[in-house]
Amino acid sequence: MRHSPLPLRALLLLALAVAVLRLAILGLGFARYGLQVDFSAYYTAGEAALAGLSPYVNQAGHQPPIWDGLCFTTFSRFLYPPASLLPFLGLALLPYAAAKLLWTVLLLALGAAALALSARLAGVPLRSQSLAVVGLGLAVSWPLLLSLERGQIDLLTLTLLLGALWAGRAQTRGNAALAGILWAAAIILKPHTLLALPFLLLRRQWVVATSAAAVLALAFALSSLVAPAVTHEYLVTVAPRLARHGDDPPKSDLLPRETMRKALAGLPPQVASKQGRLYRRFGLEFDQRGSLVWAVGGEAPARPGTLSLILWAALSGLVLACRRPRKDEPGRFSVEDLAWWQAGLCVVLLSAPLTWAMNLVWLVPAGFVVAARQARWKGQAPGWLGTVSQAMAIFGLALAAVPDRFAWAWPAPLGWLSLYKYVLGATLCALAMVAGSWVDRALPEVD
Repeated sequence: MRHSPLPLRALLLLALAVAVLRLAILGLGFARYGLQVDFSAYYTAGEAALAGLSPYVNQAGHQPPIWDGLCFTTFSRFLYPPASLLPFLGLALLPYAAAKLLWTVLLLALGAAALALSARLAGVPLRSQSLAVVGLGLAVSWPLLLSLERGQIDLLTLTLLLGALWAGRAQTRGNAALAGILWAAAIILKPHTLLALPFLLLRRQWVVATSAAAVLALAFALSSLVAPAVTHEYLVTVAPRLARHGDDPPKSDLLPRETMRKALAGLPPQVASKQGRLYRRFGLEFDQRGSLVWAVGGEAPARPGTLSLILWAALSGLVLACRRPRKDEPGRFSVEDLAWWQAGLCVVLLSAPLTWAMNLVWLVPAGFVVAARQARWKGQAPGWLGTVSQAMAIFGLALAAVPDRFAWAWPAPLGWLSLYKYVLGATLCALAMVAGSWVDRALPEVD
């Protein structure tokens, strides 16, 4: 790859340093002054479990109260399987202020790890200009900022998935087993990641898939033995509720008024109290239409779980119709393999019922696919399709990265674009991944 002139590279590195510094300052500000409502749900579930209570029940009425600062229904906002509680049990041993600071620093480190893993999988050198460009794009992206403000878990799941791809490259039995363990961990922490698992079977990665299934079965067995009541509650109550209503069920199960009054403690609507400290509930607002489930079914779709599976089947079928997967070969992992997996992750983003703006950090690998393809196609003739695929990927990434209509007023003709920008961004990236593979197959092999 040709290097840019020294002043341009220096300017790029300076911009990256400023963006990273800004991100760190904002992230630590969220950790200090914001409730980080998603992390609050994880931490509060850990608090409840340590107290011997159900993490799926709102314990605001317990003495002393165990409340996340936001939830007013009788059930909690913790939506994940019992096995996912393990890391939050450890964090719940710390004071909330310390735990959320540690979590924010971890998210920043995971963002750097996801960049490095994506670059290595795409064959992009870690000291290249491409890494700086993609890193700059991530550092200023709206989804990453939202992820820090809410304390979301998507950077962790992305890093686990990329780690699984890295471990599985060698195709040895031990590495494949490790890849399966990482896959299972991602699924436990974010269940809709399970929608990507069939893509392993299409690549005939039998050991990876078997290892992931075994770890999931073991996690279920252990949670059934250690916490049978909580596991039963998740299977019988929580999972069916999510399938019927998603994360926004009918508000028929509200806490008693007196319990809510005590929890609010006379504070302003935007302020919450957690362990004796006051936090701002929301620092940033965003459009929640991150999935086709909401774009197709509206704000409150009927049975979003069923609609999600229908959309997943349709999108997966389209990807397979456009690109036939090859069997993985020992020691071989090319940029087109990463493009295949990015298309699969886009299918999950588009069809999962709980995809929000923060989940779009999963598009990080696409930036390195674009960079690697540009280097490979240089001096060749990728044709119009190659140019269009690269343009689609860049535009899709930019569309996903810029703030939506809740952050700044989009000009009137572009208002509709802001409304569905996350869905359009992921769709364009998926199309670019597949179309670029057609171009790459037509080009001669380069050693």
